[in-house]
Amino acid sequence: MSVACAGESRYYRFVSIMRLAIVAASSYEENGQVIPIPNAEIDVQLFGERLAEADAGFAVHVFPAQRGLAEGIEELIAGLGERPEALLVYFWGYALLSEERGATLLLDGPKLSSFTLARLRRQLAELADVALVILDTTLAEGSFGSRSTRCAPSAAR
Repeated sequence: MSVACAGESRYYRFVSIMRLAIVAASSYEENGQVIPIPNAEIDVQLFGERLAEADAGFAVHVFPAQRGLAEGIEELIAGLGERPEALLVYFWGYALLSEERGATLLLDGPKLSSFTLARLRRQLAELADVALVILDTTLAEGSFGSRSTRCAPSAAR
């Protein structure tokens, strides 16, 4: 396994059948708009390592949940040279629900950015035959129908 510097993506291992897992998370420490999530990168790294074990059989790529995530996913799959047989996407972080845009994943950075679930769904339909998306999120303050204020994922559990 190789580990890259903070803010860069990490590869774990590749297997002969292309089953790809994309894992994305952020501590949200780069901005002051939401409460940071402690140990996000460590927890997601452990999840990625587990998916890369022989019995799971996934090639795992870890991305920071930051601006450019959608483009990073497209570039990764284009660079593989083959279409993944199965694609698993795991996102841990904040989400926003609005009447205008629907469900949106919040991406960290000096300024928060968004990645709508509608865009993610279209992207995955183009990139893989079968896809599973796991969202471990907390609604951010200001979400349509949200009753909580500025809570962090896992902190309320």
